[in-house]
Amino acid sequence: MSTGYQISEQNELHYVTFQVVRWIDIFASLSGKTFAALHRGRISNSTVLNDGISNAAEQGYAGATPTLQYMLQPEGLIALEGSTYVYKYFKSDHVSSTRVVLAARQGTMVAEQNTDYYPFGLTWSYDDLNQNKYLFSGKELQDGQMGFGILGWYDFHARYYNPVLGRWFNQDPAHQLANPYSYCGNSPMMYIDKDGKFIWFIPVIIGAVIGGYSGYKIGEANGAKGWDMFGYIAGGAVIGGVSGYVGGTIAAEGGFMANTMGIAAGSFYNSVGMSVLSEGMVHPSVSLGVASVDLETGKWGYLGKKGNKWYQDVAYGLGALANLKDVNDIINATTVNLYTQTKNPDGSFDAISHSGIKSPDGEVMMSYGPASEAKLPGYAGFAVEPKLSTPDYPIPEDLSLQSEAFTVNKYLFSGLKEVSRYTLYQGVSSNCVNWSSLGLWLNGIPNIGIHPFLLYGSMAVYNSGAYNVLASQLTSYPGNIKK
Repeated sequence: MSTGYQISEQNELHYVTFQVVRWIDIFASLSGKTFAALHRGRISNSTVLNDGISNAAEQGYAGATPTLQYMLQPEGLIALEGSTYVYKYFKSDHVSSTRVVLAARQGTMVAEQNTDYYPFGLTWSYDDLNQNKYLFSGKELQDGQMGFGILGWYDFHARYYNPVLGRWFNQDPAHQLANPYSYCGNSPMMYIDKDGKFIWFIPVIIGAVIGGYSGYKIGEANGAKGWDMFGYIAGGAVIGGVSGYVGGTIAAEGGFMANTMGIAAGSFYNSVGMSVLSEGMVHPSVSLGVASVDLETGKWGYLGKKGNKWYQDVAYGLGALANLKDVNDIINATTVNLYTQTKNPDGSFDAISHSGIKSPDGEVMMSYGPASEAKLPGYAGFAVEPKLSTPDYPIPEDLSLQSEAFTVNKYLFSGLKEVSRYTLYQGVSSNCVNWSSLGLWLNGIPNIGIHPFLLYGSMAVYNSGAYNVLASQLTSYPGNIKK
């Protein structure tokens, strides 16, 4: 009987007893991000260390006394030096790569590590790795010794990255690019991949397409042709792509009203750029989601305002949903995944499918299904006959697709689950996808709740950030602009 660590489904780190002898050096959260390291110690009994909290409750040690070597915090790390802990701060660049490590010593900040990079992340030299290994894009360098030197890969959580080749070790889990091993579409100065899944390509493309067409409308109003028109289109595409990137990045960072802030920043960048491109024909503006303000005239636009173009109401509608999503996240933000069944137990394709929403710790938010057997045979019993219902229908995870993680207000889903218990299940009208879709809409997440496969596809679009780009750019789209 020996001791070690175990991470619970509630994302808590427990000191527990194991059957197999094991020395434990690293603390990690369920997301895979290391947040502390322990130097060679064995522990018995049980205590808890929560992810993200900068202190540890330690008790009941047996054998060698463990020593906490370092713990990550949002601005850097706290490292043990001798018998004291020193705060060290990371100064990062625009792609989150750590350039300088500053240590707080006797009231002054001392630079203890300086790192410069080539575009794809290869450092000019590996200096003072004993001070910090969180380097390119803020990810941990894997410096294990190999026959030729250190391994030199970076752990992005979803997969490993080799900066020497500029390629991933694993394929793109979302299959977004023609080459599933290329890093950031071979454009590391323009795009950021935060976790090895790289979603920022989609907002940039959508922004560039809308921006390019906006540039065309501006060029048309100016009577441009040939290369002049190409210049307007190219300029609009650059403006739209940059604004899509800015807005998408802010929204993905999370925090207070993140979607609204992303829309505001994206719309501001886009409208100012288009104002310069059009020489003032397009006014600078800021969209706050459900409404926007013209910074030149001070006039407000909003959802349903008389005289709105159809695309403006679409933008304000998407913006209103983003506002609703932010409000729900303030009340409660529980991480969940959407599961979509694709196979029957015998391995055959399941065309009817099933939709369910569940958190990583196993809490079912919504999985609506029948709670009683049908009396009618076959498809008629499933689709037509009303049956008792349950919002906790089993989700066959091993037979299902799992969406990217997103957040919902679990209290809203709890209320919706209680309401659903008093309804009857009927395959064509009151079913799994209807109730999952309704819960997502109430959380401010637009989706298509007609069939589980359509719901899954629409959630992929949502997770790409496409809706926020549309909300930020269509409010300042020039439309029928005239000089």
